[in-house]
Amino acid sequence: YRKANPSDAPIMILTLTSESWSQGKLYDFASTQLAQTIAQIDGVGDVDVGGSSLPAVRVGLNPQALFNQGVSLDEVREAIDSANVRRPQGAIEDSVHRWQIQTNDELKTAAEYQPLIIHYNNGAAVRLGRSG
Repeated sequence: YRKANPSDAPIMILTLTSESWSQGKLYDFASTQLAQTIAQIDGVGDVDVGGSSLPAVRVGLNPQALFNQGVSLDEVREAIDSANVRRPQGAIEDSVHRWQIQTNDELKTAAEYQPLIIHYNNGAAVRLGRSG
């Protein structure tokens, strides 16, 4: 449910820059923390974040190596999805406010994906970094 009229003009536009954070990290901060904080202000009907994209890691796969190890593309996708989860952990409340606590268990770098187990072959773990 949104409390905003889509034909209304925005009343505030913010631009974020940093000499130490990448554009992806700024966008992640804006979309997960800043926008949520602004949305909790009384009278704010909608918060949109744009202008960049979330950080991403590209995974290159060797289909023949996966086949040789008995690994399907769906298993790889499921392992990556399972490793990148945002889970609610609870809430903090006072008499007026309620803040949801959420952990970010996402993998952020290619090196963090290397040891990810994508399959078991005869009891031995097949790791993403060794799959091709």
